[in-house]
Amino acid sequence: MPQKVGRTLKIDYIKALVNWHRGQPLAAPQKVRSFETAEVLDQMHNVIHDTTTPTWLGSIPTNFGEASAGTIKADECLWGAGTSHSSDELAVRLKTILDHTMELVGAVYLACARTMTPRRAQAYCSHIAAYVGKLQTIHHTFSVRPNHHASFHIYDYPLLFGPAHSWWSFPFERLIGIIQRIPINHKFGELENTMLLSYIKAARLRRWLARPDCPPAIQECGVLFDRVFNKSAMSSIHELAKDPMNDAIKVADCAATSAVPEDLYTLIRRRMAVLRATLKFDGVIYSKASTHLGNSQIFFYPCRDQTLTPVATSIKYIYTKLYLTDFEPRLENAKVSWVISHFARWRAGERAMGGR
Repeated sequence: MPQKVGRTLKIDYIKALVNWHRGQPLAAPQKVRSFETAEVLDQMHNVIHDTTTPTWLGSIPTNFGEASAGTIKADECLWGAGTSHSSDELAVRLKTILDHTMELVGAVYLACARTMTPRRAQAYCSHIAAYVGKLQTIHHTFSVRPNHHASFHIYDYPLLFGPAHSWWSFPFERLIGIIQRIPINHKFGELENTMLLSYIKAARLRRWLARPDCPPAIQECGVLFDRVFNKSAMSSIHELAKDPMNDAIKVADCAATSAVPEDLYTLIRRRMAVLRATLKFDGVIYSKASTHLGNSQIFFYPCRDQTLTPVATSIKYIYTKLYLTDFEPRLENAKVSWVISHFARWRAGERAMGGR
């Protein structure tokens, strides 16, 4: 503030502050972020190329960072590779926070899944309990809110009403918005009546096709409807196991058998067996590595013993209701009910390790 003869008043401080503020830039200087460099973008492209993921996980554009790639979505986030920290204590602290956050991510994913089973509902309960239980341990100044208590009651709703997609209000809110924008020429009620009658007609047709006494000719029409309007119903779902946890289930007589490879023969002692390329359980598709590497990468509890550390492995064979894994030279039996989840794997080669 410039020197003034006499007493300095409050207005003098205000004018000095305003003059100083006018001389400042309109925005803080922006630092060039590291991912804007060609070297870091090239490293990101290599990580995306060398990472194998299951089919249910949203993929990241291979040209990430370029204008043509657009903006990535929330389920396409790219985890950094080779991250370093200023100290080991900070690294451990951030790893703890990341693990805690992933408990919430797992709970949200399970709560929003399009298929729901008691096993998935129980997994949601375990994840949300771990997240809420560790909140104040990891974030000391944080206080638990009523929403955290309410999150435990979400466990009951999928068991009572099915997947959240079938009863949450988001589709209705979007539909209301669409209807409000449709021109009706001031003829109120006709559009709603038409939509309701169309829905009733479709429901009656589906009910008729599902009747056991439906004529064969009409049932053929149902097959055609599925091919046109329900692509998922015409997938190879009939090739997948219905309930791989039940050892009493027998393989269908029409299932094709094939010669058993030598390494598998040493384990099952059979020359002919039903070998599958894929298997579906609990709404998740698993594949052998030669069919889809990402769908073959699993964590599982050996012998279903949850006191042991989960093992990361890859499926080499799917024999009736068993997984045969092959991250190590030896094969091992593993039931699908022992599996925890898929995992993504980054093949970190010499290039990624800096040539060391």
